[in-house]
Order: sequence, then structure tokens, then C-alpha cells
Amino acid sequence: LDPDVSPDEQEEKARLISQVLELQNTLD
Repeated sequence: LDPDVSPDEQEEKARLISQVLELQNTLD
């Protein structure tokens, strides 16, 4: 992972990813 990325940004990215995964699950 990019060391320049702040923990807050990583947390936000992780949240977006889990949101997308949840959407994919509901679409299934």
C-alpha cells in the first residue's frame, strides 16, 4: 500500500470497498 496515504484515507477507502461489496451482495 502507498505509505503516503493517511490512516483516515485508508479507513475511508476500506469503507467504500465494503459498501461496494455489500451492494454486489444485494445485487446477487
